[in-house]
Amino acid sequence: MTSKNKKVVIIGAGLAGLRIGQILESKGIQVELIESQSSVGGMLQTVQRSYMGDCYRFDLGPHLFFKEYASVYEDLLKNVNGEHLDVVEGNFVIKVKDRTLLYPLKIMNMLARLPVSFTQKIIGDLVKAKFRKKGDQNGISVKQWMSQRFGNTLFDSFFAPYIEKCTGLPTEKVSFKWAAERTTVTGDNLLQTLMKIIAESLKRKKSFNLPSSEHIAAYYPTYGAGRIPTAMAEAIKKQGGKIRLNTELSTVILEKSLIKSIVVTESGKKHRTIQGDIFVSTIPLPNLLHAFSDGIPAELFEASKRLKYRELLLVNIIVNRANILDHLEIFYPDKKFPFKRIYEPKKMSPKMAPETHSSLVLEICCSHGDVSNHQLRKRLIDRSIMMLERDGILKEEDVLDCSTIRLPAAYPIYDLAFEEVTAALEDFLATIPNLISCGRQGLFEYHAMTNETMEIAENVAQLILCGGNKTEITAKGKWSKYFY
Repeated sequence: MTSKNKKVVIIGAGLAGLRIGQILESKGIQVELIESQSSVGGMLQTVQRSYMGDCYRFDLGPHLFFKEYASVYEDLLKNVNGEHLDVVEGNFVIKVKDRTLLYPLKIMNMLARLPVSFTQKIIGDLVKAKFRKKGDQNGISVKQWMSQRFGNTLFDSFFAPYIEKCTGLPTEKVSFKWAAERTTVTGDNLLQTLMKIIAESLKRKKSFNLPSSEHIAAYYPTYGAGRIPTAMAEAIKKQGGKIRLNTELSTVILEKSLIKSIVVTESGKKHRTIQGDIFVSTIPLPNLLHAFSDGIPAELFEASKRLKYRELLLVNIIVNRANILDHLEIFYPDKKFPFKRIYEPKKMSPKMAPETHSSLVLEICCSHGDVSNHQLRKRLIDRSIMMLERDGILKEEDVLDCSTIRLPAAYPIYDLAFEEVTAALEDFLATIPNLISCGRQGLFEYHAMTNETMEIAENVAQLILCGGNKTEITAKGKWSKYFY
């Protein structure tokens, strides 16, 4: 895979695709991006809504940006938009048994906020888990995996209901990978972090500097997270790259194990053939496989249909209050709450709402087709507002406006067989040397924060620039795989 005098076609203009395109264009590589939506950014977008003459901004998820790439973001915003990054400080909390706890969990906070008998069970379970022999984890469920490591009390109260909300499956039918791949900011797995918290809390002299949920420091653009992908797109175009919006992948033309071209549909009707030397896909993995006209084994094509996604309904509420929350985000694992998480955009930046009003975003996970059912969607929203009032977050009369946004492929569903399917698809993609599938969607991965996506993008760009063979280069990073 060589890059000089080559054209790179990037399918998908989310954060991963844009960052790859920006790096390659800055090095003189010809780049063309296609994006099915009318704007760039994928799930990293900021939308505006007008109400009574005021502007309210909502992100498609509460994206924060971290120090690893802060200088990159700052330069982009400054050079393209004349903007800058603001520092965001605050904490995350989780509601369990009608109590508000710091998240990630802290043992002293739990002892202070929860019944003593309940915390004693948790600590007892964790101590037993520390010395329990772990069996073969291949093919086991997240329920088995986490119960072995945390015990039933913590799992049943904190993790199980949240996992079921996110996946739509009972935890015995969810792969252990859902939990195993999730890391904290320390890079430790959940068990390591909890054991460090417990060990440190019992010391008289504190020495372990665990990053604290009591003081989260991150960065955020003044006018919303979507300003960063917008700045990347502008940088690409200024350097001579092309970005085609409202353009969807239709067909992949494969000849002798190489992609010669792709056929795209523009604005739903006009077909165009785009040729290239190297193709990078950041779209959902099943969508890529379904676009192959031939060259893919029938059994593999059918297997790709088994990869499913959970849809996300974002409920954006405009509220007749200047401020609403004391925390950056609140997680709600309890099943009585339809939503899994809420956040106030104004906590990220005061420019997300006018000074005298604010807004709230609720995340509700749904099965395919649920959000298109108007009556069901209305019932979800009405019940959510009722539960927010019961929880003391807001009053129904404070709600001035309510709108929704649907994200159809928000989270991959990790059922017990998904790894078998992705491994087979990865083996097939390895036979096509000029195709790279990467990013959260292209890897069929649940967990991918902004810094993880940036790391993936930079490694893919370097692979192309160095002219390396993807099958001969280690594709595994500190977070996850870099590419297929």
